Amino acid sequence: MSGKQNTGGAKCKRYKVQCSLCNDIFDCDYVKKHTVSKHPELQKQSRLAPVILPGELKRKNPWTACSSKSKRTDFCADFCDSSRSSVESENVNIDNDENYDGDTDDCDDDMELENILGTKTDVNFTNATNNACISILSGPEDISRSRNCKPVQPILERIPKHKDGDRFRSFNSKVYHFKWLEYSVSQDSVFCYYCRHFSENGSISDYKCDTFIVTGYRQWKKCYGKSEKENRLLKHQLSFSHCKAVANYEAYNSTLEKGSVISQISKEHAMLIKENRHYLVTLCEILLTIAQQKIGVRESGSLFRASAIDIESESIDYGPHSGNFLSLLALVGNHDEVIARRIRHGPGNAKYTHHSVQNALLDIMADEVKNKIFEEMQAAEYFAILADEPKDLSKKEQLSIAVRYLYDGNIHEEFLCIEELETLDAEGLSSKIINVMKDRVNFQNCIGQAYDGASVVSGKHAGVNAIIKDRVAPLAN
Repeated sequence: MSGKQNTGGAKCKRYKVQCSLCNDIFDCDYVKKHTVSKHPELQKQSRLAPVILPGELKRKNPWTACSSKSKRTDFCADFCDSSRSSVESENVNIDNDENYDGDTDDCDDDMELENILGTKTDVNFTNATNNACISILSGPEDISRSRNCKPVQPILERIPKHKDGDRFRSFNSKVYHFKWLEYSVSQDSVFCYYCRHFSENGSISDYKCDTFIVTGYRQWKKCYGKSEKENRLLKHQLSFSHCKAVANYEAYNSTLEKGSVISQISKEHAMLIKENRHYLVTLCEILLTIAQQKIGVRESGSLFRASAIDIESESIDYGPHSGNFLSLLALVGNHDEVIARRIRHGPGNAKYTHHSVQNALLDIMADEVKNKIFEEMQAAEYFAILADEPKDLSKKEQLSIAVRYLYDGNIHEEFLCIEELETLDAEGLSSKIINVMKDRVNFQNCIGQAYDGASVVSGKHAGVNAIIKDRVAPLAN
C-alpha cells in the first residue's frame, strides 16, 4: 500500500481500494468523490460505492459485514471479511471490533447492481454521469408492502455494517422503541411505516426525496440523542407530515373496527327507522286497544294535557285530564326506553299525539281491515249486501254497510263502513253502496240484499233493491 503515515493513533493510513462496480482503483479517502463522479445514481440515494481491497473476490452483497458469533445468512455477505485484518494492521478504528471469517461468492455485475439498488428498482444508465433516471418504489421487498401488514422489525444476530467515515457502523435494534420504524436488511436502512402507507397525498411520486419513505435512512450515528438536532429519528417523529400520517393510521384502524363513515351513518339510519316504526306501532296498538274496548280517545272536558313533559322526572305524566290515549302512552313509556326517549327528546312535530294524527292512524287501520274483508270475499266468491240508515247524535243520516259471505267453512258477517248521506232517496243510497264496493268486488257474484222494510230501500220498482239488481247485480234478490 502507498500513502502517508499517520501522525496520530486516531487517524488511519491511506491505502488503495477497488470499486466493486467499475473496478477502478483509488485511495481509500476518495470513495465519496468516486461515487459522485462515477455513480451519481448511488449518490442520489445517499450511498457510497462499495469497495474492496485490490485483488479480493467480489461478494454477493458488497454492502454488508456480519459478526462471527452466528452463522452467515443469504442476505448478509461480508465484503470486509478478507480485508479487515489488513485494515486493522493499518490502525483503522472500527466499531465493535471482532474477528470475521466469511465466505467468498462470485456474482455477476447484474446481481451486484440488483443488491445495491434493490430488486424493484429500474435504472437507466444512459448518460448516467449527466442525469441518471431512477424509478424507485416505496421501499424494498423485505418490509411491509400494504396497510394490512405490521411494521417489520427483525431481531438479527448478525447485523450488516457499512463504512461511515473512518468507522464501520451498524443498525441497533434499540431504536425499535419507535413503533413506526421498520428495518430493511437488504438495504440496511430504516423506513417509516406510517409515512409509507398513510401519507396524506398517497402518491409515491410526491415523496421521492423523502428518506423515510423511498430511499431509507442509514446514518446510524444520528439515530441517538435526546434532542431533534442530535436524533434524526426523533426529528422525523415530531414532524408535521409524520403526525398527519399517524392520525390517518388511527382513523384507518377506527374504520376497520367500526366500519366506514358511510356504514356507520347507514347503521344509525337503520336504527332510527327501527325506533320510529316501533313508536308508530305502539301508537297504533294503543288506538286499537281503545277501539276494541269502545272507550273514548279524546282528552276529557275543557282541560287538556300538560304543556310539556318534565325531562328530568323519573316517570312520564301528561296530567290528570290527558285522556285515555295519552294516559296509556305514558304508561307504556314508563316501561319502554325507546318510547320514553321519543316522548322526552323527540322532535315536537313528530310525536304523533295530535288528534288529527290519531284520526289518520285510525283511518289507516280501518283501510287495512276492509282490505282483509275484501280479500276474503273474493276468495268466497259469493256474498250478500246488508245496509241500514241510522242517525247519529247530531241527527245526521248515515248509511251503515255490511256484507255476509261463506269463508273457510264459516259464515262471516263483517261491517265495512258508515257513510254520511247527502240525500235520502233511493238513487243516493244505491250510489253510496255501489261506490264503496265497485272497485273491490265483482257484483255479478252478489246473490242477496238485506234492508229494513222502508219502501225507499225495499221497493220492487224504484227502491235501492231494484236499482242495484238492474244496474250491477242481476242475481241479488
